[in-house]
Amino acid sequence: MIDSTASETLRDRYRHKTISQIATEAARSRPGGEVTNPDVMAAITLRRLARRWLAASVERDEVDIDLKVIVEAAAPQLLDEPGIGVDVASVFIVSLGDNPDRMATDAAAAAAWGASPVDASSGLHQRHRLNRGGDRQANRALYIVALCRMRWDPTTQAYIARRIAEGKTKKEAIRALKRHLARRIWRLLTQTPAPCPSP
Repeated sequence: MIDSTASETLRDRYRHKTISQIATEAARSRPGGEVTNPDVMAAITLRRLARRWLAASVERDEVDIDLKVIVEAAAPQLLDEPGIGVDVASVFIVSLGDNPDRMATDAAAAAAWGASPVDASSGLHQRHRLNRGGDRQANRALYIVALCRMRWDPTTQAYIARRIAEGKTKKEAIRALKRHLARRIWRLLTQTPAPCPSP
């Protein structure tokens, strides 16, 4: 938040503080002196930016609360899944809502979210690669869920270890996991929730 061209005095005042601390302190500051003085003008500008940042933070918190209410009303079952929070769930809800006719099956949803396998076989070597198409936000959300589950969920950790033991690379194992997650999320959004099966 503090520009490198600001005076050393101003930078020292806010050094080693978090953005929140800088914004709170700068918003309360009362820079005195002539506006023709570069240090005074820098402090005034910083105060204006800090007040704007704090106001945007309040609005962001309000939006987060509203989004949580919407997601809990639209698909509370998603929030019960490991690795899926409000932000990630909202991405899937919006993506499915924008394309209801294109996602009649879990395979169609996986393709729309860029999680379907793409054949990359050559000669006798059979393999698949990551799908670079589809809704990139939904694909990123799937990747976030996959990473969270790989880190915290023992069932997912066992699944990844099993796929790697079968000769898959880590990227190929993650691709398979994303395909499984796409199927699971699609079912949760379109069908009666069922107990989560092992991948």
